[in-house]
Amino acid sequence: KSHAAVFPDRCVRCDCDPGGNSIRIWTHSIGWWTALFWMFGRGFAVRIPACRRCALRIRLQRIGGTIAILAFAIFFMFFLWPYLDDFVPRAFRKWTAMGLILLCVSPWFLWEVFFPPSFDITAYSESVDYEFRDSGYAYDFAAMNEHADWVKIE
Repeated sequence: KSHAAVFPDRCVRCDCDPGGNSIRIWTHSIGWWTALFWMFGRGFAVRIPACRRCALRIRLQRIGGTIAILAFAIFFMFFLWPYLDDFVPRAFRKWTAMGLILLCVSPWFLWEVFFPPSFDITAYSESVDYEFRDSGYAYDFAAMNEHADWVKIE
């Protein structure tokens, strides 16, 4: 986490010249506390090279994912759950609601699996995983940072 990553000088999404543009990607750190205190994890941010068009698309995909998941959950809870509530035994209502919300947001998760974002990061308490859709970009990233003992290709 303390090392500054060096990125190839091309757009992380379309491989073109970014023209000096970049986008700041931010995430929470993940640790044992994540399940209890998700919003209280330390933040981590990195600037990645992206052309203007791709920077907007990356931002929309990240924000759109959060909005889509919240919209699915809210839609389910306010419009569908009242019709199903009476059929579920009282002891299982919370678990049934959570399971059905997961079922409702599963299309978004499947979309992310089959059409992954061009770049993503996962921050832990001591390290960061950089994930690239383009394997060529990932290898160039690793080559630019090969002197660092923190680079590991998986």
